[in-house]
Amino acid sequence: MGVNAEGDGCTADQYLMRAGYALDGGVGCIADVRHHAVAFLDQARADHGLPVPVPVPARARDLTQLVVSELVTNALTPGGK
Repeated sequence: MGVNAEGDGCTADQYLMRAGYALDGGVGCIADVRHHAVAFLDQARADHGLPVPVPVPARARDLTQLVVSELVTNALTPGGK
């Protein structure tokens, strides 16, 4: 199992997907990041043929949105309070 030429740690039969979003901390940014998280799942399926069901099951979508909401909330809360 070798590493591909891009040095991203993936072998030739694997894909490394990344997404980054700059948040301004304003009203609605958590809703935006939840939307981006579900769009990322859709992109994984469409662009790379990854086994993400169509449509994404409600439980998987809800858990994904919950996790990113918590992460963003914690990141935007000074001192973690």
